[in-house]
Amino acid sequence: MVGDYPQDKQKIGGGPQGVMVNIVESLSRASDEITIHVVSPQRDIKLNKYFREGNIHYHFVPKFIPYELAFILSINKRRIFRQLLDIKPTIVHIQNYEYSYLCKGSPYPTFITLHGVPKLEARYQYGTIARLRSRIQGIIAEWFISRYTRYFIFISEYSRNMAKISNQARCFFVPYPIKSDFFHPRERAVEGRLLFVAGDITPRKNPLLILRSVAALKKDFPQISLHLVGYFSDEGFFNSLKEFIRQNQIEQNVQFMGHLTVDKLVKAFGECSVFILTSEWENLPAVVAQAMAAGRPVIATRIGGVSEMIQDGVTGFLISPGDVDALTKGLTILLRNSELRSKMGRAAREEALKRFSGEVVARKTLEAYRTILNQ
Repeated sequence: MVGDYPQDKQKIGGGPQGVMVNIVESLSRASDEITIHVVSPQRDIKLNKYFREGNIHYHFVPKFIPYELAFILSINKRRIFRQLLDIKPTIVHIQNYEYSYLCKGSPYPTFITLHGVPKLEARYQYGTIARLRSRIQGIIAEWFISRYTRYFIFISEYSRNMAKISNQARCFFVPYPIKSDFFHPRERAVEGRLLFVAGDITPRKNPLLILRSVAALKKDFPQISLHLVGYFSDEGFFNSLKEFIRQNQIEQNVQFMGHLTVDKLVKAFGECSVFILTSEWENLPAVVAQAMAAGRPVIATRIGGVSEMIQDGVTGFLISPGDVDALTKGLTILLRNSELRSKMGRAAREEALKRFSGEVVARKTLEAYRTILNQ
């Protein structure tokens, strides 16, 4: 398994990292006959690091940056290939498009799972240079994906429709697994507690929409509270949100939680009454699956693969991006009706068990591997 893997599994740095941790652990539990090798480039190490936990072997290698120069010089590719040649795996599974260059010349059957859409992601980067760099990465990745990738595992129909792949490619559809802890929250929901979670809270996530709704609901629901989980890479954006909070006098209703460990994130999902995602673009956001697993209704924007996750009116509500009236209406309905919240939450959890449990995802992933090995 090749991709971005955290050295500390309590400190997940984003969706793809969390997915990789969960799929590795789910596959590890699926069979005693499986041996998994994780190969992950790391920015903050200068020498290779190796350790083992049961049937999982971890190989951390130094990561050369910037991406464009590393690609031209093939430094990272050589480092990863050197590890793969030492390991001699039966299957290579790449997580995310950044490492798509490994598909060219691979002596092993190589799958790739695309968690993002690089060209779309470029639109939401801060600054011209960052957008240009992300755009270049996307072009390079799409070139390798369309020409050299033969086996895909897609997490959503949306990602399949957005990807440029050859007609000869084999495609499998397997969503990502959610850590089992999210299915068993120990905390009871706090009345009026809203939760929003992101890795980096950016304008693309549009948290201002939720703040506007909280300001509108405060009169009828004085107990309403919003917990925003995540960090801010842009201080100016953070300050603009704080200014809106001050001007609308909702300081007592909003709390910035910062970046949480996995254990604390599980607790946050358990304590919320409603989970909200107001992004302007997503693929298949793990936070929605985590909320569903915790048995919480979700209000989310109808974008990307989100509409494949939420059944409108059954497990939550889908709204158009930027529609504060629809968000406020949905929250009003749910905050006034605890029975409906419980009913939607139960339906969401049942759906999450069918789609996002580690056992289900590991079984489907192994079926994809065996299909290619037996062809």
